Amino acid sequence: MQQRLIIPQELKSPTKVSSKLYLSDFIFIIVYFMCFLVLDVFVDSRLHVVYYIFNIFIALILTRKSIYNPPKRIYQTLLYMIIKDRTVYHPISPPEVNKMQGELIGNLIENEKPMYQKIAETPRK
Repeated sequence: MQQRLIIPQELKSPTKVSSKLYLSDFIFIIVYFMCFLVLDVFVDSRLHVVYYIFNIFIALILTRKSIYNPPKRIYQTLLYMIIKDRTVYHPISPPEVNKMQGELIGNLIENEKPMYQKIAETPRK
């Protein structure tokens, strides 16, 4: 008789508030709504409806998954971008990248031997 073992697929799962809304997203939306309601006094009374619709739309966009960092949300990605240490991490300019790629490819081509030469050079017993 063969036993079937159940192997968990994930070790940590976030708490869900509803079928598509996680607790961390819900807390972010609540904090975001409190901020934009506090800043409501700076908006003209004729634009309140547009202001509310815009902020609801932005809150929903910010809680979506990031395409650049799939396990994170867009608001988390933006936060990392704002607080990162710019003296440590910096983009490589395109000419340097092209030069490095050219050197790397040149070294690979020089060191590459055809497959039949590699086979012929291997010692036989």
